Amino acid sequence: MEEFDLLDPKKNRVLTTPKYLKDHFRSLNYHPLPKNRIIKKIKLFIDLKLLRKLRIIMNLLINGKLIFSKPPNFEYLIFDDVASKEVGKIMPTSIYFALPTRIEKFKNIYISKEIIIYLIKNFFRNSIKVNYLCCLIKIIKPKTVVTIADISLDFSLVSSILKNSGIKFLAIQDSYRQIEVLSKLHYLPNYLTYGNHEVGIIKKYNKNISKVKSVGSWKAAVAKDYFEKNNINLNENKYDICLISEAHFFLNQEYVGVKNIIENIGLVARYTLKFCKKFNKKIIFSGRADINSGNKKNGEKIFYRNQIKDQEFNISFPNRSKYENYRNLINSNLVIGSHSTILKEIFEFKKKILWCDWVDTTEFPSKGICVLKSKRYEDFEKKVLELLEINYQEYISKIDDIDSVYNTNVDTLNFLKQEIR
Repeated sequence: MEEFDLLDPKKNRVLTTPKYLKDHFRSLNYHPLPKNRIIKKIKLFIDLKLLRKLRIIMNLLINGKLIFSKPPNFEYLIFDDVASKEVGKIMPTSIYFALPTRIEKFKNIYISKEIIIYLIKNFFRNSIKVNYLCCLIKIIKPKTVVTIADISLDFSLVSSILKNSGIKFLAIQDSYRQIEVLSKLHYLPNYLTYGNHEVGIIKKYNKNISKVKSVGSWKAAVAKDYFEKNNINLNENKYDICLISEAHFFLNQEYVGVKNIIENIGLVARYTLKFCKKFNKKIIFSGRADINSGNKKNGEKIFYRNQIKDQEFNISFPNRSKYENYRNLINSNLVIGSHSTILKEIFEFKKKILWCDWVDTTEFPSKGICVLKSKRYEDFEKKVLELLEINYQEYISKIDDIDSVYNTNVDTLNFLKQEIR
């Protein structure tokens, strides 16, 4: 497979993508890098070293608003304002402070005597950004600081620096984490995970996390609450099978060095489509991109078109503001994928899944009927037929320790609100 390097639209990162996606990412304002190594190195030095800081400064000057006062006090603070509107749904109250932690997101820049003194006093201890975030949190004086950026180095540093401040710092697992990621997480005083699998790994390999509990998925709990509050009728028999789109775009980001990831994602899709055609099963191919994301949807279509060349398919892109990605799963008898986080989250809704365990370095945290290791189509077909026939209770009885996968014994949303309070 030919690869192609480009810079992200903000010219902050080098990304490697399959060459067949080159034109797609150019349409999204990514910047192709030259093939010539010398010219490429010069361009990277200019963009990533010389101009990056200048762009950050210019962004702050253009978009940043200087506020010559201290921020007000809040009882609750969300660390990293990206997706803070969604995270706000797990907070005990609608009144909270969403703290931007990514420099390009800084809009209000607070300046006061106390902040200036703190920055000067700690100038040689940490970066200016970390010192600034620490100072703001000390001034805001929240009872609890919450983040879903559970692998954020900034959050780890800030919570470590302020560990004796009397403020509770709480990180919540946001997506599937590989064993090596969990074992190397930086300092976290409190960590809430999906299931007992993550708890066991952290207790065994990671001494940087003081307290860890399994509570389920915050995103699935918010989606469930949305369906209940809006009286949305869920037709659990609408589809026989839901195939999860796991289009993999950047080879140097997640699963770096896993050579078979694209091949096996494609294999899951080909087998599922072949099965549904053979047995006349109704399928929904649930996309990752939001229905309103414009050109981003094309990337998934191009990815799968290069993996599935002999079958017709149609990807259904959900309206994520209405949690249609979860509705697609709930409305299906069986959900199939290879490593998507949502394959674990769906246990919140008591749905059957098949984890095709074909991608190196990923591991389903349990054994039993829900996992398929064989790559033979005949074994895939036999397994899917079996899963379609049995009900959920029989399915669960054939999984070793379901709580290792997902804590099914807790009301996740209520638990989170109480834990944050």
